[in-house]
Amino acid sequence: KDSQVYKRAGLSKQHFSKIRKNPAYKPTKSTAVALAVALELDLEETRDLIGRAGYALTNSSKFDLIIRYFIENRVYDVVKINCVLFEHDQNLLGA
Repeated sequence: KDSQVYKRAGLSKQHFSKIRKNPAYKPTKSTAVALAVALELDLEETRDLIGRAGYALTNSSKFDLIIRYFIENRVYDVVKINCVLFEHDQNLLGA
């Protein structure tokens, strides 16, 4: 259900609705990754999803490495991921 996805991603109902209804809307990278995590996508699916929004996961970004670690280890808890991102002074998911 939509409500499960936006809640798991840490997005507001209004923000999620904007993404769904406006094909021209371009989410931030953290929002796109939050949706991938909420949908429990594997690494390849995550790369595909965020690639459609114009982003990529690289080996040179601390944010990307943290996200990749959690996805590869099948940890899809946005709160846990955000705690680690915060500890490393990175952008938070859904923010």
